[in-house]
Amino acid sequence: ATLLGMIYQRVSAGGKRSSTVLFSEKAVIKRVGEAHCFMVQVCEMRSKQLLECHVRCYVYTRPWSAQDGPGTEPGFSTRAHDVGLHPLRLDDPDDSLGAMVLLALPTTIAHRIDRWSPLCGALLGGAASAGDGPKYASMLLGEPSPLIPPQRSSECDAGVRYGVACDVCGECFQRVEQLRRHVEYMALTGPDHDPHHAALLGRLPQEPTVDETRMKIQNFFETQYVEVVCVIDGIDPLTSCNVQARQSYTAEDIVWDASFADCVYEATLKDGKPGLCVDFSLFHDVKEN
Repeated sequence: ATLLGMIYQRVSAGGKRSSTVLFSEKAVIKRVGEAHCFMVQVCEMRSKQLLECHVRCYVYTRPWSAQDGPGTEPGFSTRAHDVGLHPLRLDDPDDSLGAMVLLALPTTIAHRIDRWSPLCGALLGGAASAGDGPKYASMLLGEPSPLIPPQRSSECDAGVRYGVACDVCGECFQRVEQLRRHVEYMALTGPDHDPHHAALLGRLPQEPTVDETRMKIQNFFETQYVEVVCVIDGIDPLTSCNVQARQSYTAEDIVWDASFADCVYEATLKDGKPGLCVDFSLFHDVKEN
């Protein structure tokens, strides 16, 4: 019985099983609409995919320093308290729904880099809202902080949470544009022409442009050592063992303004029926936009 148990434990170990979960060798940062997104690609190489798969992403940060430590690369800070570990909110798949993924075909994991994103320096005082000055910082809700659960701009875009508030009446809105219209109405065309709202006209926060956000992201990568870790968790359908696969990406592994090459094509399967196949020789290829 002991021998059978040892053999079963050896066969059912999840280490080898996780090697069939394939991550793209490169990550990409590209513009999607009016935002920048960090993206990686994952796929399952076996025909029997893992069950209940979900994905998580974290980012390790460490500042560069002019004071070199012994045995380290020039410019790297060795102060342990400077190391930060922060979760990344995922928009695709939606982490509020469990970030479930089906790995039968190549799947793109996307994190939107907004004013709450650690990749924009949100937790280092370099967020889009924090750098705009104290004159209207109080109107922005949910300021990035290590002690506050991370938020997403997509939740404001979908209307499921408030992003800004009026300093005069306290009314909350999802987007800055809605706040601007409210203040203009109360100050200019409202029944009372409220002078308190009129005083806010020159203090309203502004949504950062795509170029401004890009500059903040690039500045963050230049001043910090950044490593993004992607984790896939699932259950092996044969042994019911938990399986975890991980991949990390540093700044050298990130390609700007690129997309993953199309590696899925139509073909005739072994049973003679039409279907989709994956060309894994193209899985790691990226193409410039």
